[in-house]
Amino acid sequence: MAKSSLKVFSVVFFALALFFSISAWRGVVDGRNTWLDLTIAMVLFLAGVAITVPTFTASVVLTADSIRHGNMFRSDSLNLNQIRYRREYEEYQNGPEGGVNVSYLEFVSCDGETKSLKISKDDFDFDTAFWEWVLRIPDFEDLKPVQAGPPVDARL
Repeated sequence: MAKSSLKVFSVVFFALALFFSISAWRGVVDGRNTWLDLTIAMVLFLAGVAITVPTFTASVVLTADSIRHGNMFRSDSLNLNQIRYRREYEEYQNGPEGGVNVSYLEFVSCDGETKSLKISKDDFDFDTAFWEWVLRIPDFEDLKPVQAGPPVDARL
């Protein structure tokens, strides 16, 4: 489940957009507002739905054979036997009021063909059991580089 602060923001945004949409509709019916006012209100309402639904349906599900991350609109999964290592890192993301570092947890597959599973750690409050499971997966930073091919003979 997503963090509480994100839920509060999405509910407040959705409620304000709903109130504005109802008010704009009444204004159009009474002749006080234009259709443009109603259109803007409906766009804000749809944006509120687009923010609220994924926030309340976001989940990370760990089963006996896979891990799944997603929401009502999309979902990604990775079989546990396909996980080669995990990475924990931060990415800087620019925003209108300055940038912010977003923390990620990524599960990288054994083969290069299967897409890795990337989860924003900032969006979830993971429990102790989940972190105990995660820490059993080799960390990318602890892996030793693999040599490609036999060692080169320096006498040549």
